[in-house]
Amino acid sequence: MLELLILLRASQLFTHSAHNLCARTPFHQDHAFFADSYSAFEDAYDSIAERIIGLYGEDSMELNRIMSEVAQKLQNCPSTGIKENKAFYEYQLQLEQEICTKVEAICKNPKATQGLIQLIGELGNQSEIRTYKIKQRIK
Repeated sequence: MLELLILLRASQLFTHSAHNLCARTPFHQDHAFFADSYSAFEDAYDSIAERIIGLYGEDSMELNRIMSEVAQKLQNCPSTGIKENKAFYEYQLQLEQEICTKVEAICKNPKATQGLIQLIGELGNQSEIRTYKIKQRIK
């Protein structure tokens, strides 16, 4: 679950940056999509962090380790100087696909409780919805 937590924080930071940096047409739609996304990722991160602490204790939430891995995950993300907002969507699509892969693995774990499966499954559902919207946008 820690890998999913790291992906969620990376996605939250990335989509917040994309929200701030997106420009050009269709600005309003892109700006709103990334605002909704970074807010959703923040909530998802919080839910997973609390579940990790509840299941494994607070030692598993060592901030420097998490942030180091988040920074590593974002080292190739688009940032300033982007000519088309599409670049932000393409990168987020990669992160969404990773999220869905992690969700599937967690839900297939025979030790996963029904509560955990429900929590993780809803995160997968939301990721699939964002994936659909991203694919429609970058066509």
